[in-house]
Amino acid sequence: MVNLIAASFLFLSAISFEVQAQEDLSFPEQPVEAPIEEVFGEDEEEPIPEPPYVDAEEADRARRLRKLREQKKAEEGVAAGVPEGIAGEPEVAAPKVEANQNDQEGDKENIKGGRVRRRYIKHPHAEKGLYKITKEGDYLYKVNKSPVHGRASIKLGPFSAPDFVSSANGFSYDDLYGSGDIMLLADYEWSLSSYFPGLGLKVGSGLLFASGSGRLTSTGQTSLEDFSFVMFPNHVSLSLKFHIWDRQKLVPYVEGGAGAFVFTEQRDDNEPAFGRWGAAYNLHAVGGLAFNITSLSSDAALRIDREYGINDVWLTAEVRQLIGFGNFDTTTTLFNAGVALDF
Repeated sequence: MVNLIAASFLFLSAISFEVQAQEDLSFPEQPVEAPIEEVFGEDEEEPIPEPPYVDAEEADRARRLRKLREQKKAEEGVAAGVPEGIAGEPEVAAPKVEANQNDQEGDKENIKGGRVRRRYIKHPHAEKGLYKITKEGDYLYKVNKSPVHGRASIKLGPFSAPDFVSSANGFSYDDLYGSGDIMLLADYEWSLSSYFPGLGLKVGSGLLFASGSGRLTSTGQTSLEDFSFVMFPNHVSLSLKFHIWDRQKLVPYVEGGAGAFVFTEQRDDNEPAFGRWGAAYNLHAVGGLAFNITSLSSDAALRIDREYGINDVWLTAEVRQLIGFGNFDTTTTLFNAGVALDF
């Protein structure tokens, strides 16, 4: 009887242990993992776990998330026209540069045919004239020259007037004073039109000083008195310069106008006290050539423009034909050379 009770107790204990073992070995039902799109919004992404991982499940999830991100990058790259194999490669994100519409002209796509194209953007100082940065780090700027309002010029040349004859005694200027005296011409020119900057109005004068001996009217011999001759060659003219392009080295020009040469003749014995005065009228035509010195050095041109307000410096050479009329005939041909400054 005791043995039967002991056997029954052992049997019930074994059954209870088996049921408990089955309960311990059963696993609770795992929830089905939702896709990432359902868990996170369109603008959110699930963070990828970083090693060390807690268990194999977390490591597997990190692997799947990385693969999903790479597939998403590849899909976005193809949709944007980027060749496959470029978008999927890991790369360091470049800093974003805000570019306006002008910066993007000619830059339709940065990547074409598997090659990365250079993309040029406007430098912030481009609006101030910056056009180049050298390898040495020098910033080069475009500097606009100041506007030209006028031109001043000085010319020198020998004066000779064989037909400049006195009606009183018939002697010419060359007979009394010779033909080697230097005449100075100075003038200023205003630009008449911004549409035709080569067209200008020129007004000027000058100075001629000569000395000689008088002649006896009866015999033509040299007198004892010495004479001094002073003339102011006043003139006005229209000028046209064939200045076609900027920094042009050689510029031809022509002029045409009229002159009134006022002169006085003084005797060394002061007879008469204030000398004799007269005026010779003429027309003149000029043809010349100007050479731009400042075109040889742009740095020097900018420096004199900034410090002195001079735009250009010219060397000039010209031929001047005078056609005289009135009591004193100043018809002659003159050769002059000088300097002109643009302001």
